[in-house]
Amino acid sequence: MWKSLVILTVCLCLKASFVLADEEVVALKLGDPVGDTQVSDESPNAKPLLVASAEPASYDASSVLGVRHSEPSGTSIAIYPLIGTTVYSTSWWRNQVSNSYTAGLGLEAPVSSWLSLAVEGTYGDYEMAYATPYTPYGFRHGYAVYTAGANAKIYLFQSAIKPWIGGGMDALYFEGLTVGPPVAFQFNRWIGAGVAMAGLDVELSRNLSFGVRATYTKPFLNTPDAWEPISTTAEAGVLSADYFRFLGTVKVAL
Repeated sequence: MWKSLVILTVCLCLKASFVLADEEVVALKLGDPVGDTQVSDESPNAKPLLVASAEPASYDASSVLGVRHSEPSGTSIAIYPLIGTTVYSTSWWRNQVSNSYTAGLGLEAPVSSWLSLAVEGTYGDYEMAYATPYTPYGFRHGYAVYTAGANAKIYLFQSAIKPWIGGGMDALYFEGLTVGPPVAFQFNRWIGAGVAMAGLDVELSRNLSFGVRATYTKPFLNTPDAWEPISTTAEAGVLSADYFRFLGTVKVAL
């Protein structure tokens, strides 16, 4: 009896060992280590496992977009003062009218690297002197001209030195015109004018440049008609006279 029990116990142990061995083989094939079983790195057929660190594709794209977004666009609104003088185109008006100074302020908004739109306002201080039958030595008085206008500029080259051409419309307000003796009286008047211009900007940095320009102004709206009382006076003539302006600018990008 005891002998039979010993033989039965030995058979059960052998069977259990075979079952465990089969489970380890299956586990190794499935890649699930069992217990402390390890694959030796010294095996001639062993190959090192390379673990690739993959980052999401959106990381590179977002970083590139971030860099591009941080770069300046190259086009921004600029503000610039204007200072210079005004000279009438005909010799008679140049002899009768003098401009002490013309000054103003402009705001420019680029549409592209080649085209920009601008609005400008200026003030000019003038003096007129002419002879009348009642004032043989001349009748002299001062007046002011306020200008507000809009224009477009086309830049011819994209470099540190930028020549440009342009044109637009101005509204001119003449203040303090005085009809001379025998009956002296003052009057003010709005005039519409067309403007052609050309200039040159020189960049000192991305946000700062200075320039020069010449403009030609031709009044043609609301100029005095022949039936108006002032039509025969010198004061009326200056409302229709065309002129040049020579101005310097300093442009600051905002």
